[in-house]
Amino acid sequence: MRSHTGIRSVDFCELSYPSIGSARKNLGRPDSVVSLKDGVRQPEGEDGSGLITLEEIQYTDVTHDGREDALVTMVWHSGGTMQKSLVYVWSMKNSKPMVLWDFASGDRGFGGLHRVYGKDGDLILEVNDPDASVGNCCSRRFIRKRFRWDGSRFVQQGKRQVLPNPDYKE
Repeated sequence: MRSHTGIRSVDFCELSYPSIGSARKNLGRPDSVVSLKDGVRQPEGEDGSGLITLEEIQYTDVTHDGREDALVTMVWHSGGTMQKSLVYVWSMKNSKPMVLWDFASGDRGFGGLHRVYGKDGDLILEVNDPDASVGNCCSRRFIRKRFRWDGSRFVQQGKRQVLPNPDYKE
């Protein structure tokens, strides 16, 4: 069995995540951390509100340091139809994981997460265009933004792109 000492050694399913500040109030959770067990934070209410599930972990270098970082995507479930994505970019510093960036999306068709990924060392964030939403579920277009790590934060590169959503079927 191979031992990892980098970001792949972190068990993201059993981790405490800092609450995303701007979304804390909107997501109805005053706690300063979100703790997962087996990739889940159990619902807070009988209606299922507050359930958070870990959806995806991607390993890619978005800091241009030659080491992998982790892009972790979770979904916050409202207990109704609304759900928002929470995205964290993790890196290793002094053999400890640290959050470099976090983001809370809108609800599905209204600014919800389309995709997040690394490309050519940059962080690419795609969200559904709320001006092209088709009901709550989806959008005919998405907005792509490219970010580059400057050593202390991610800075947007160039202008945002508005692109047709190939997943949308009329």
